[in-house]
Amino acid sequence: MNISMVGTALILLAGAAPAAAGTLPESIALKPYLKAAPVPFVDCMSFQEIPGKPGLYLVVQKNGALITYDPKTGNTAPWLKISVNTQYEEGVNAVAFHPDFEANGRYFILSNPKSNSTLPGLNYGHPGGYTEILEEYSADADHGKDSGKPPKPVGEFCCKDGPGHNGQFIRFGKDRMLYLTVGDGNSDGRETQTKRTFLGTVLRIDIDHADAGRNYAIPKDNPFFTDPDPKVKKEIWSYGFRQPYKLAVDALTGDLWVGNVGGWNEDHVSLIRKGANFGWPITESTVCFDNSRTMFDYTAPLAVCDRTGITPPTIPVPHSFPRGNVNTNCVMGPVIYRGNPASPLYGVVFYADHTAQKLFAARLDGDGKVIESKEYAKTPFQIIHLQEAGDGRILVSGLATSQFYYLDDPGLLMGSVPVRDSPMGMARPREADGNQDLYNVAGRRLIRLPNWSPRLPIH
Repeated sequence: MNISMVGTALILLAGAAPAAAGTLPESIALKPYLKAAPVPFVDCMSFQEIPGKPGLYLVVQKNGALITYDPKTGNTAPWLKISVNTQYEEGVNAVAFHPDFEANGRYFILSNPKSNSTLPGLNYGHPGGYTEILEEYSADADHGKDSGKPPKPVGEFCCKDGPGHNGQFIRFGKDRMLYLTVGDGNSDGRETQTKRTFLGTVLRIDIDHADAGRNYAIPKDNPFFTDPDPKVKKEIWSYGFRQPYKLAVDALTGDLWVGNVGGWNEDHVSLIRKGANFGWPITESTVCFDNSRTMFDYTAPLAVCDRTGITPPTIPVPHSFPRGNVNTNCVMGPVIYRGNPASPLYGVVFYADHTAQKLFAARLDGDGKVIESKEYAKTPFQIIHLQEAGDGRILVSGLATSQFYYLDDPGLLMGSVPVRDSPMGMARPREADGNQDLYNVAGRRLIRLPNWSPRLPIH
């Protein structure tokens, strides 16, 4: 991936007008979020706010060096450094904070350890075997860095054909279960329809309990828990993916979303349901894929294929140049905007194309069908991650940016008008940020409310 250096002020398209009810804005600006860090991030893969520390972020870097970043000051500090393989797509992509992190300090990392030697004879020049290890870590008493205590092993999720298509994103759902994504391992999907390996899946496990012989439990309501085939991996929640690179949880509904990277014709962003099969390699998003070929001799999609039992994607993301040129697309996201229930953009799905440097938005109907979508102007850097912040903003970063950027549109509440009081009976402000107050209007979730009006139906 090519890294574009960014300056201090970046605009996609200026002068965006407020979105009318039921319509997406014609343009969205991308602006720097507060202060930059002293040096650029090193292959930033993802970031998220540390629970209990509003405005302080943990930045996950591919090389295993996790750092804290405070956009209000620009200060960074080391959190943890682990030893990982970084060949191709290996390394660390994300961390997951336990739902009770503020009380117990537990968090989890899925990584490719240096001792990747459990599987022989893998593809693409990999020096040894390939595995992914899920481990439990603990923060220090102040939750400002890792405790330094040895991690606890949770599970090994192999078996890969090669060091690519890791998936390797993790998030806790509102059900307190841990969800993990696993790619097809550069296997052309040879195992992704069998459910007998972890390849090409989204997994769901319970890390607060343990089955016999495991350091985690398989939830009994997983879709294949009672499958009579003893070889079926009961951890599977959904399958049929090529490279489920990003995972998001809708803050309102708890719905699970995946951004899946295709290889030839289409990526897709999809709402994930229990037991759903997304088709790879029978289909690649909406396209019939010729799964009799390998990735190096594949030439064109099939005209027809057997789509029995296959769930269509929620949002197809067609490639700019289909196979035969270069892989020009790599979907990032999604994130579902939940900053303000009164906004016409409430519930809109935002996502990006890293390689093509594009930003997208899609509006869905009550049945989860796309009724409107837009592609915005080329982004000034390659977006690697989108994340909704506690103050309601949607933030983005690049692999080597030195700060976050936010999507600026009136419908996304990106003004700077101070909120002076709370006549609607909102919770008392927990923290002041400049001349704006942050109100706790949804449990522990903080939200900034510029342009406040007594008639604004925030609830």
